[in-house]
Amino acid sequence: MKIGSMCLNWKVVAALAAVGVGIWLVAPGVFGVALPLLFLAICPLSMLLMMRGMGSMGNMGNMGGTSTMGGTEAPASLPLVSSREERLADLRGQLARIQAEQDVLAREIATLGRAEAPFTQKPAARVQAAGEPVPGGVSGA
Repeated sequence: MKIGSMCLNWKVVAALAAVGVGIWLVAPGVFGVALPLLFLAICPLSMLLMMRGMGSMGNMGNMGGTSTMGGTEAPASLPLVSSREERLADLRGQLARIQAEQDVLAREIATLGRAEAPFTQKPAARVQAAGEPVPGGVSGA
């Protein structure tokens, strides 16, 4: 694996080489001073170009399934609404669907909570209720 290829972007190198040739043609006396600066600029400019490319790749990922709106993700399948009333109606519909889901989950939690009730007693209390002595303790009789 080449270490130089990881940091250097060929587009940046080509652009800075063109700038160097331009400086050499326009002001040959300044070329000696500009050349080290051009070499120093290669890596930071390559990194900026790489970050820009990675940022656009991240935006492409959001286009597929979700779009971020204020830190929360919303399905991309939501239609674009044009007026305030349509947006309000859409939000009320979403709220009703979420409340229906919440009701279903609350019923399921209540059902599971009733099924677990016999097992919520402490083991010693179950043993005492059965009339057996508590191991290592005083019996309730």
